[in-house]
Amino acid sequence: MKTRKLLFIFLGFLFFELVMAVDDRGIRYFKEGDFAKALEYYESILRKQINNKEAQFGLGTTSFQTKDFIVAEEAFKQVLESEDTDLQSKSHYNLGNLYFQNQKFEESLAHYKKSIELNSTDPEPKWNYELVQRMMQKQSKKNNDSSDDSQEKDEKNQQDNQSQDQKNKDSQENQSERQNDEGSQDNRSEQKEKKETNQEQNRDNSTNNSHKEDTNNQPQ
Repeated sequence: MKTRKLLFIFLGFLFFELVMAVDDRGIRYFKEGDFAKALEYYESILRKQINNKEAQFGLGTTSFQTKDFIVAEEAFKQVLESEDTDLQSKSHYNLGNLYFQNQKFEESLAHYKKSIELNSTDPEPKWNYELVQRMMQKQSKKNNDSSDDSQEKDEKNQQDNQSQDQKNKDSQENQSERQNDEGSQDNRSEQKEKKETNQEQNRDNSTNNSHKEDTNNQPQ
């Protein structure tokens, strides 16, 4: 918030510096906070002198103040066609402020840079350029850190999923082994029962045969 406030202070400073040398009622309205009258004043000039770049600049600055960024952007772009390089530099600077306000940081940097190229003695574009550049670097680092954290989280989730899959596989194998063991035990029990049954039948048969022999050997 402090950064944006400071940028706007610079914007107003450039506005007054530019037009203070002439008798401009728009400045008085602007200073008094009567932005509607300031806009009306600059629009009235532009209806008569459509290519008046100073009036375009005043319209852009006042529109910026009222947060009409579309009108402000178009007005400042019109000023870029001026033959006055100082006026061009200030318009690039204000476009940098406008794009910063709308979080278009790449565009903001480009206009600050152009402002510096046109007027290297003006310290404000340099200061704002470095400020936005540092802010973008900080944001980039934050995004990279966030991306690294997300990647680590994904890798951990993948490892957890693999571990869970292995546990499920081991559980299935253990269950299969238990089922096989139970099946083997059932088979052994069944075989044992059959063996015992056969043995019992053999004993019965042996007993019956012995009884028959005894009967046959008895005197008649």
